Amino acid sequence: MFLNTRNELYRERGMSKNAPPRKEAVRLMSEHPNLIKRPILVKGNKIVLLDSDVASVFPDSTTVNQALRLLIQLAEGKAVAGAKQRSPNKALQPGAQKRRR
Repeated sequence: MFLNTRNELYRERGMSKNAPPRKEAVRLMSEHPNLIKRPILVKGNKIVLLDSDVASVFPDSTTVNQALRLLIQLAEGKAVAGAKQRSPNKALQPGAQKRRR
């Protein structure tokens, strides 16, 4: 099930110990979209999910892909520190979390 375990409704209803039946879960997710844990990748039977704190930084799949490509470049030693990336996500810039109030 794709329920966001950090959601207030999830915690209030004790869903970790008493998960709702599938039909009820679908109804709740349609009424409370924040109860859905956001999938970022669905390929065959594999799904990658973002935690809500991470999802709040990435407004769309483009920014997620840009960050992952940069991470791959860093891991492969191809990224240059301070190099300009095309259309950087301002939410990822240093100090952005402080400005977002």
